[in-house]
Amino acid sequence: MTQEQTDTILDVEVDPKARRRQFSAKYKLDILKRVSACVVPAVGRAAALRGLYSSHLVTWRRQRMQASWPG
Repeated sequence: MTQEQTDTILDVEVDPKARRRQFSAKYKLDILKRVSACVVPAVGRAAALRGLYSSHLVTWRRQRMQASWPG
């Protein structure tokens, strides 16, 4: 490893504590509407393109069914 590569690695800053992403109810509903319009195999791809996991969609659908958020 060259000195330049070492200096580049040392210049990277990392947050001491990672923060969870937070999504607004409006965003969640919008994503669920878009995903529900997809053909089944495209659902995972649509979620992945937005940096989401299928577990996000499952949780948000449950919340929507239980009316855990406004909208």
